[in-house]
Order: sequence, then structure tokens, then C-alpha cells
Amino acid sequence: MRKIIAVIIVFVLIITTCCSCSNSNAQKKLYSFIENEIKSDLKNPSSLITNEISVREPYFEDDNYCYYIVDVDYSAQNSFGGFEREKEVYYIKHLKSNKNNFMIISEKDYSYAINEFKVKPLLLNLDNSTKIPFSLICTDTSCSKVERFVSGTKVDYSICDVPYNKGSKSYSEIEYLCDFYGMQGIVVVDFYNSNDSINTIEFLRYLDGYYYDAEKKELVKIADSGETSIKKIEEVIDSINNALSIQGEIIEEPYMQANYKNYSCNWILSDSLSIKFKYDVRTDDNIVGFLSFKITNSINGEN
Repeated sequence: MRKIIAVIIVFVLIITTCCSCSNSNAQKKLYSFIENEIKSDLKNPSSLITNEISVREPYFEDDNYCYYIVDVDYSAQNSFGGFEREKEVYYIKHLKSNKNNFMIISEKDYSYAINEFKVKPLLLNLDNSTKIPFSLICTDTSCSKVERFVSGTKVDYSICDVPYNKGSKSYSEIEYLCDFYGMQGIVVVDFYNSNDSINTIEFLRYLDGYYYDAEKKELVKIADSGETSIKKIEEVIDSINNALSIQGEIIEEPYMQANYKNYSCNWILSDSLSIKFKYDVRTDDNIVGFLSFKITNSINGEN
């Protein structure tokens, strides 16, 4: 069955929250649209039984559309005459200026809409603070677009295939040297080769000032390899909290190396976008040995 059944009761539940669906005539038109879609999908249209439908809170809206995630539990007759029960998740887009305009969209399109209108403005604040294009990860930005951004900054960079696979997915990456809140390090942008969309954007810094250049296949020395204190990391976390308007959660994680403690600070930006800031601290002098600031868009892994 196509994912159309979900819409049957969706807007009944949100009738009081979305002004464009607030009259009975609009409801009737909506029901007629939905029924026609369902009839075109079911072998026996009259067999549909809706067990439960719920709209997740809160729903999201931009200037033009309302977006909803709907959980549906339904039963219907299959082609052999028996009944099957299914549980599905549906993503709904509704044009606010047109009461008759209802659309089912993919999870990826829903995530892109959320990221574009809710998360991207926050990441632009981070971009402006760091000069790293974190906001480009919000949608399916291609490798070539990131390359144009990086080349515009007049820094040396490299593009190469990553010489390993992560699970069943192969990657390419762009690497370049960059400053991150006054700390010099390497920025690595990973792309899925299957769909040319960003997997992660990561800033890396090591105490000894070296990083691995995947294109040259060798260690490269960063000119500025000054020490980073835990106080500096705390200041950076405060700056990121302010840029994102979200308080990150600091967690001490297990670490096997003697004389070091391992920490991470995490920010959840949306269902698909998250940030993890990892850093190792020497216990004798509170100097940071390694840090990684990584933002991931999990939805881009879907082909």
C-alpha cells in the first residue's frame, strides 16, 4: 500500500492548530481527496480499518507550509482476502494558502525543510564565528559547492577518495587548514559517494600539531601547535551554546589511556542533525591533547 492512508485523520487532529484547515468545507474537500487516493491503492477500498492515528508534537511550519509527522496503525484486506495490520510513519506538507493542497513527502524532504528553516539560521551563527561552512550540511549540498566555498577563502585544500569504507558506504572528502575559535587545525568534509551529499563536517586538532593528509598519505605539521587549556574549551562551549541558543550536554566518557580524561559535549539540532564535541584532557595540567568538533546529518545517508 502506498503511504497515503496516513492522511485520513491527520488534519482532523490539527484542525484547531492550523488556521487554513479550520472550516468544515475545507475538511470535506480534504476527506474527498484522501478517499480518492486510498481507493486508487486498495484492492478492496471498503476494507480499510484505521486503528490509531496520532500527530507528533510539536508540528512545524514556515511562512508557506505546515509540516507534520504522523504515526498510523491500520488494517486492510490484502489480495488474498485476509487482513493485514501495518504501522507506518508519514510526513505531511500542507500549503497554508490553499486549503486543498495536501502532500505526502519523504522523510528526507521533511528533514531538509526542518533543517533549512529551523537549524540553518543557528548554524549560520556558527559559520560566522568560525568561518567553517557548517550550515551547508543542512541539505544535500554537493562536494563541488563546498569546494567553491573553500576555494573562495583562499586557503590550500585537497579533495580525495577516502582509502577506506565505513560499513557499506564509500566516502570522498575535502580537507583544509582552518582556525576554530582561535585554534588552528584541520577541517574535514566527508561526502557519500553514492549521492554526493555531506555526511559530516569535522574540525580536528591534536596537541602535537600533526594531522593525517589523506591525499598525500602522510602526517602534516600545523605551524601553530600551541597548547589548548580546558579553560579555552569551556569558553568555546559557551560560545557555541550562544551561537546555537542550545545548551550542550557535557559527558565524561570511558578512556583507556593513563593520565587522560575523555569528555564530549553534544547538541541535538533536529532528528537528523547533531553535533558532538570530543576532547581529551591531561589530568596533571588540564591541557587538551586532542579535540574533534563534528556535525553529522544522518538523513543524507539515505539514497
